[in-house]
Amino acid sequence: MLESWSISRRIGAGFVIMILMVAGLALFSYRAVGALGSGYLEYRNISAQSVAAAAYMEDVFEARIAAFRYRSAPNAADRAAVLSNIAEVTDDTQLVAAFEGDPSRLATIEQVRRDASAYQTEFMQVSALLGEAAAGKQDAGVKAEGIQTLVNDIFTQTVQTGSTATITAAGRVLQLGLGSLVSVGKFFESTDASDLNAALAQFGDTETALRRLDALNQQTNIAGLISSLQRELGDFPALLENFDRSTREADQIQRDALDQIGPRIEATLDQLSDSIVSRQNVLGPEGAGIVASLLLIIPSVGLLSCLIAIMAAFGIGRWITKSVKGLADTTEALAGGDNAIEIRGQEHRHELGRMARSLAIFKDAQIERAQASEERAKLRQEQDRVVQEMKGKLASLAKGDLQSQITDHFAPEYEELRINFNDALEALESTIGEVAAAARRIGSSTQAGTAATNDLSQRTENQAATLEETAAALDELTASVKSAAEHAKSVDASVAKARREATENGEVVAQAVAAMAEIENSSSQIARVIGVIDDIAFQTNLLALNAGVEAARAGESGRGFAVVASEVRALAQRSADAAKEISALIGNSSRHVAQGTTLVGNAGEALNEIISQVNDISHMTSQIATSAEEQSIGLSEINIGVNQLDQVTQQNAAMVQESLTRSDDLLQETDNLLDKISRFRVSDSDTDTIVPLHIDGLSKAIAQTATDGDEEYRSPQTGKATGTDDAAIWEEF
Repeated sequence: MLESWSISRRIGAGFVIMILMVAGLALFSYRAVGALGSGYLEYRNISAQSVAAAAYMEDVFEARIAAFRYRSAPNAADRAAVLSNIAEVTDDTQLVAAFEGDPSRLATIEQVRRDASAYQTEFMQVSALLGEAAAGKQDAGVKAEGIQTLVNDIFTQTVQTGSTATITAAGRVLQLGLGSLVSVGKFFESTDASDLNAALAQFGDTETALRRLDALNQQTNIAGLISSLQRELGDFPALLENFDRSTREADQIQRDALDQIGPRIEATLDQLSDSIVSRQNVLGPEGAGIVASLLLIIPSVGLLSCLIAIMAAFGIGRWITKSVKGLADTTEALAGGDNAIEIRGQEHRHELGRMARSLAIFKDAQIERAQASEERAKLRQEQDRVVQEMKGKLASLAKGDLQSQITDHFAPEYEELRINFNDALEALESTIGEVAAAARRIGSSTQAGTAATNDLSQRTENQAATLEETAAALDELTASVKSAAEHAKSVDASVAKARREATENGEVVAQAVAAMAEIENSSSQIARVIGVIDDIAFQTNLLALNAGVEAARAGESGRGFAVVASEVRALAQRSADAAKEISALIGNSSRHVAQGTTLVGNAGEALNEIISQVNDISHMTSQIATSAEEQSIGLSEINIGVNQLDQVTQQNAAMVQESLTRSDDLLQETDNLLDKISRFRVSDSDTDTIVPLHIDGLSKAIAQTATDGDEEYRSPQTGKATGTDDAAIWEEF
């Protein structure tokens, strides 16, 4: 335990020993001087003790009187009076000094002070409990106001918008809630256990009624009020129980502690006063003996103090240097690289302990640096291996080897790099294979297109022969289409007239349907107004019922009010009956109007269907007339087009030659592409794909044959066609 002391504390301990010895010598000297005095001084000391005992007696008596007043009516003045009088007993050192020369009486005074301190402690508990009770009572008053407001709001809003069952349940909650608050007030006045049980029982009934109202309620605003009231009711029983506990505990402390300690202190002080008087009668003979004893004690104490001071200085010096030397040895060992040395004294909180903890941090840092150096060496070795592997594979890739994947696994932090490299090689190999296959397909398609172009030139010659026969047939077809167009226009005019008449009749029916809908809407609004009147009558009846209940509670003074409430209930019942009769009449009227609306609506739907069909017929006849006219115009244009087909046919022959030339160029470029792709090394499954196409003279021969065969069909005006002219010719064709 002493090892945990700091250096300053150790040095201070030596000075404390010196101070205590000096104080002891001073005390003995003072007592010696006092002992050399006359018996008058001794008698004066005894007199001071008598005065102090009387002062203690007075303070205790006044404290007990103030405590009795505080119990009856707690207030700050009586509480302060109790604490101030008790403080004079426990804290007045001047009164205690009068008994310092008499250990037995001093022990008695200390016992009195301990009892007074216990009295003060118990009184503080009583004060705290009564304060808690007062605060709980105040909180209960605030919550009671909140509960009263909530039950009134719930009842008011339920009466305005709720059903009969919910209003009845809300009235029950209102009645039980207000009754619970009355029971709470009665309990606060009497603090009787029976009143507490009655209040708790009423709160339980109120919560039961509130749960029933919550089950019946279907409105959000009322549900929020119910939730708030449930929280308030749930907290209230705890307030009552805390108030009851505080008051009962305060009474228990008063009976078991304050009423016992106070009389005991007074009895002790009475005994002390009697002993002081007895002591005064024997002080004279004892004075001479005390003086002789002090003359012997003072030199002995001085010599003993000197010996103790020398021994303390030597012991404290060795005590301090031992701890510092141990830390110095540990520091030298750490500086020499000994990381296994044990550092002692880290658990202490003084400056030596802080030095030991600093050395421990230095030791841990040395160990971590050594471990970090090993980790960096391993990481550098792994990085070198990854770099060498990547260099070799990238060199193979630069030579066209697409199968140079990395098979050896890397460290976890570089494994993703290896996977990404292999995935990239696989994607590149797949892409090269697909490009080669596409190039061969392009070459094959180009050769097939060349043969098809040669066949096209032969069909063009046959096409020119049929154009003349087509022109003659078109003249006869044009005359027939013109006659059909004239008849379609006549039919379109008749259908348009029928459509206008059907539309006018549909508008009349729509107006009738709108009028019936307005009548039905007005009937619904009247029914809602009657419903509001019925609700008002029900609420008035309920309010009159509650007023009758309150009047019955009031007794004779509320009898007249009960008669008025009964008349109001009768009036509300008659209003409700009248509202029900009007509602029945409105309901019958609404059913008849609804039937008429349905019939008119059906007629309107049928007429709309007729209008829709007439519109469809009119639209179709218009389309027929328009189509016939367009066909007539189109046939005229066809005649012109047929005459142009002969010229276009000759231009097509020129295009065939250009297509053959371009097909030959495309085959040559495809062969060059395959030759470039063949430098890449891919898997065995794709080896036969990357083979160049060696173009023979087939396409050139076909092109030459087509050119010779079609030369006689070329128009003298066209000459040699260009790429731009070919595109325009194909678009026109």
